Amino acid sequence: MASPPTPPPAPSPASFLLAVHCKKADAVDVKAPIARYAAANFPPAVVADLDSDLSQLASLRTAATGLGGSLPDLRTALTAYYRALCAVETRFPVGAGAGAVDLTFAWSDAFRANKKSEGPSLHLEKAAILFNVGAALTQAALAADRAADAGLRDAAKKFQEAAGAFGALRDGPALALPPPRPVDVSPECAGMLERLCLAQAQELTYEKARLDGKQPAVLARLAAAAGELYGEVGGLLAAPPLASHFDKSWAVHAAVKAGLYAGEAGAASAAALHASDDIAPEIARLRGAQAALAPARAQAKACARELVDALAGLDARLGTALAQAERENATVYLQRVPALADLDAVAPARLVKPSLPPDLDAATDAATGLFAGVVPDSSAQALSHYTARVDDIVRSATAKLDAASDDARLKLREWDLPDCLAPLAGGAAGAAAGLPEGLRRELEAIQDAGGARSLDDAVASIKQARAAAEADLARAVGELDREAREDGDARSAHGDRWTRPLSSTAAAPLREKTAGYAANLAAAGESDARLAARLRDNAASFAGLAPAAAAAALPKLAPPLVTTAGDDSAATAATLRSALAAVDALSAERAAVEDALRAERSADNPLPKMLAGAPADALFAAELKKYDPLVARADESLAKQAELLATIATAKTAYARAYSLDAWRAECDAAAAGVRGRADAFKELRDNLGEGTRFYASLRDALAGLARQVTDYVTARRLERDDLVEALRRGGGGGGGGLGATFAALGFGGHAHPPPPPPPQPAYPPAAAAYYGVAPPQAQQAYGAPPPPPPGYAPSPYAAAWGAPPPAGAGAHPGVMPNYYAGTGYAPQAPQAPPPPPGDSASNPLWGVRR
Repeated sequence: MASPPTPPPAPSPASFLLAVHCKKADAVDVKAPIARYAAANFPPAVVADLDSDLSQLASLRTAATGLGGSLPDLRTALTAYYRALCAVETRFPVGAGAGAVDLTFAWSDAFRANKKSEGPSLHLEKAAILFNVGAALTQAALAADRAADAGLRDAAKKFQEAAGAFGALRDGPALALPPPRPVDVSPECAGMLERLCLAQAQELTYEKARLDGKQPAVLARLAAAAGELYGEVGGLLAAPPLASHFDKSWAVHAAVKAGLYAGEAGAASAAALHASDDIAPEIARLRGAQAALAPARAQAKACARELVDALAGLDARLGTALAQAERENATVYLQRVPALADLDAVAPARLVKPSLPPDLDAATDAATGLFAGVVPDSSAQALSHYTARVDDIVRSATAKLDAASDDARLKLREWDLPDCLAPLAGGAAGAAAGLPEGLRRELEAIQDAGGARSLDDAVASIKQARAAAEADLARAVGELDREAREDGDARSAHGDRWTRPLSSTAAAPLREKTAGYAANLAAAGESDARLAARLRDNAASFAGLAPAAAAAALPKLAPPLVTTAGDDSAATAATLRSALAAVDALSAERAAVEDALRAERSADNPLPKMLAGAPADALFAAELKKYDPLVARADESLAKQAELLATIATAKTAYARAYSLDAWRAECDAAAAGVRGRADAFKELRDNLGEGTRFYASLRDALAGLARQVTDYVTARRLERDDLVEALRRGGGGGGGGLGATFAALGFGGHAHPPPPPPPQPAYPPAAAAYYGVAPPQAQQAYGAPPPPPPGYAPSPYAAAWGAPPPAGAGAHPGVMPNYYAGTGYAPQAPQAPPPPPGDSASNPLWGVRR
């Protein structure tokens, strides 16, 4: 029984793609600095021919940095200026220092307009222009009519050309920029933008294939490639330096698109399986597609509405297809559904690649004629090869030095150096060396929160709160006692004519509540006493929880009392210190070599010698030799470091053996475990005292409600008494209406009307006992066993107070809901809701609860 085919994927959200804003430049006069350099270095005849070329260069920059006109015009202006910059680079040494063209460029960050980068570097200018070429191409792609087939192809082509521009930026000017590089033209950012453009081009390719009615298996591979590319974009955005530079919406967009196209790939793959009645793998694919959507749905609120709608639509389609497939499998096929991991992964099919815009090539038009009178194109090309060779020499040497520095750091960290020498320093620094960093932070947090003094303050606060609660309860009991005496006096005066209920009967519910609260206070008092005793017993150990005190109590690292031959501990430690100091000095020396290489590269300008007629090949060979001493210094530094690291490895082994370093660390770990245990006891006691503070705050709130009820009760009883006295004075036999009826309606009793029975009591434990996971045996019998405590959570010392059973003889009084103040079965009377408006109570039985 074949079911209807799984519906093909719905249109992808290709209507929502990202474009990149162009960088903005500060105005700069490119003509005058080059003219001054030429006047100082070139023959007069050459200088006379430069003026028109320099004017053209200035015009090209104005057009490229003005960011005006149409997108095609902007692209033309940018690429023309970039080709002119390539011509400048091979003829004029733009940079800092003597003998260079003093030309400083300044550009704003494309993603943070308040940030600006500036410097005397032609690489910065070229990087910014290449960035804007890519940005303009993304804007042109976004402006294409993607509702038409030709528009989809054109947009995909432009995104691939943008990827080519960003790739050229990453592999060229971005690498040549001296650190610290501006983030938006860094290799990391250029690589991310290249991947983003490829992902969007792949997305458009998928969209075109879907519109062309390609088979589901093809659509699955195209969608999987789009999701994979978006995942790479998200990974780059999550890593430094981009993570702290880009707005979060970029990472959210990439993550949602990655999940969306992973889901589309699963849906299309399931459709392909459906056609061959492979119901079990189809179900696995559909479930996997839903799982791929989960992370995207979690972030959907922070992305564009188009993506939210696309996610919802795909989720609905997957849910419908999965429900149908599972129903058919349960009723017809009865196949075991495999795990998605047991199926072959959908192989991504990337049909896009970076494509460098052809008009970026400096040999494509008349712009290459710029400055040909200064240096012919053939000589300029030779100079360009020389410059590339110098760049390779500098880059290779600095890369080796950087790698050596990284290797030294990793090995010293592996050997725990220089930290393992710190215990020999003496004083507070040496004592603190054995204290684990995590424990140190924990102890610092305890001290920041007040240390042992905070526990004393908490105990004092609890005592004050308890005294106030006892006073509140005593006032309530006192009012009930006064009313009972007044009723007894009246009953003695009037005898049998005094017909209203006894105070002991009318006040029974309130008396039971006061008795319950008294029991709560008694139980809480026992908890208070236990906590105060724990604080007294541990006061000395808690006082030692300061980091300095804990470090001082740790074992000390000391040389052995008896040394064996070859184990001179003092000499071994001295050797280690000396070798570490040599490594530091070598690191500083490497930095100096790197600076010297970059300075030599910046000052390198063989152009005047070429203009003087020196043969290019011989000139360049001689010029390259000036880098040999710096490269030799770099190689010598690497060799010295290798020797020092070998010395350190041997000395570290001898040092660990002479000082029994492993045994000392084990002793420190054991001592630190004891400190950590005391810190845990401190935090547990602090939490318990905090719980006690909250207990008394809640109890006082409950007692305030009880005080209001007692006041209402006493007031009503006195009004009833006065009503009855007046009736007796007039000669009646007792009142049955008036204030007495009002009193009865309030629920405190009446002349002959006992309080109405309350509703049945629900069978669940007191709220506090349920919350803290404990309850006394009596409460467990009355309300059922409480839920088990959460793993690792210590029972509350106040749980017994919250869940104390009713006092003897009080009865269960099943009409009142249990409460987390007492556990006696009584709660403070809640304010009565106003009566519902006429006709509303029947239509809305929850009136007064949700309105």
